[in-house]
Amino acid sequence: MLNPYIGQSVHLIYRDRRHNITFRTVRMLRIHGNSVYAYCYLAGAPRVFKADQIIDAEPARHGS
Repeated sequence: MLNPYIGQSVHLIYRDRRHNITFRTVRMLRIHGNSVYAYCYLAGAPRVFKADQIIDAEPARHGS
């Protein structure tokens, strides 16, 4: 599901560890098992997301 997005900017709807729903724009770097390694533009730093906690993902439009 997420492999085609590697190297792209993507909008994520994500359930964090406290079960809050968050919206993130990330640049997908790599996927290893259930871990999605990405640069999070909101945090301004690399982050690891759990693939099974990603509710939805779609390519970010240029400039968004």
